[in-house]
Amino acid sequence: MMDPRREGFSLPDFSAPLDVKRQIALVPDRAQVKGMFLTSMVEEVRRKGGIRDGSPLAAHGPWRGFKDYPLREMMEVAVLAAAALYPKEPVREGLRRLGQLAYPTLFRSLVGRVIFAALGSDVAAVVRAASKGYAVSLTVGRAVIVDVRETWGIVRLVDIYNFPDCYQVGVFEGALGMYVRAPEVLYRPVSPTEGDIFARWG
Repeated sequence: MMDPRREGFSLPDFSAPLDVKRQIALVPDRAQVKGMFLTSMVEEVRRKGGIRDGSPLAAHGPWRGFKDYPLREMMEVAVLAAAALYPKEPVREGLRRLGQLAYPTLFRSLVGRVIFAALGSDVAAVVRAASKGYAVSLTVGRAVIVDVRETWGIVRLVDIYNFPDCYQVGVFEGALGMYVRAPEVLYRPVSPTEGDIFARWG
């Protein structure tokens, strides 16, 4: 079996500082994301404690599920939601945990069921379908399937601006976590908007 750590993959340091403004500044104007992902983050905040009067989150939304909204707004909402949900955690760790909501959110949508429901519990097939999931979720950025085997796979994220080394790691953790216990997800950075995900589920 491939040793991902010898190939440069590792678990990111989720306690490392994150320059949020710099990352958001990289986002092109045309980059948009489906409203369902913003809604799911705010609903999680409401479910776990509510949005108090004066909260910065109260100034955002509402959003419609499959309508496109600026990716910059999604990133701003994610940072605010992470701070509200996990105030004692570093921002990267909060974003990682928020990312774990993304796949279940997409899976519950009509288009998500069309893409993923027929795959059943075939995790390798689900990973291979990641490219379709990203294509319907974002107007800019893509997931390129590099290699998928019976128990592991590698996916390259290209032009992914919404925190590839923390939020996107959580995306894959949340996806695999719907099918198996304790999946392993590692990351290999290429640039601030590109990197490789290594996922192992067996």
